[in-house]
Amino acid sequence: MELSLLKAVLDQLDMELKIESMSDRKLMQKAIYLTQRSGADLGYRFGWYKKGPYCSALADVYYRLDKNPNPTPQLRLSKSSNDLLKSVKDLLTVPEGVDLAQPEWAELVASVDYLKKISGLKETDASETLLAQKPHLASYENQAKTALKRSGLWSE
Repeated sequence: MELSLLKAVLDQLDMELKIESMSDRKLMQKAIYLTQRSGADLGYRFGWYKKGPYCSALADVYYRLDKNPNPTPQLRLSKSSNDLLKSVKDLLTVPEGVDLAQPEWAELVASVDYLKKISGLKETDASETLLAQKPHLASYENQAKTALKRSGLWSE
């Protein structure tokens, strides 16, 4: 069932199951993290790793899904789930003026969210951690916060 659920979520996000590269897997991890943070508990628990929020159980599932790309049963998501995933899809879209590829944008957005909302760091501590661990992304932190606010995941 977990294969079918992951497949249905990816289909609704218009994401192919691509896991060949680190960027592919990073995008997959961050998309599912943000899906859960948006309100769809798929049962994955994320910790903090070098590339931001990561779940080894999710990695196990997408590697199994890669070997069986058409799992049964086929699941159809409810309208409310589809609406929720639309907001995640919007959150994964790189905004105008941000010079990052989608996997890096997803890493930034998920990391900003995780540091503040899951780790519980004060905003200044979260910013310092982001700058120290992800200096290549930190200059777009405000754009990530704006996207998170627009999605409803971030409030002051």
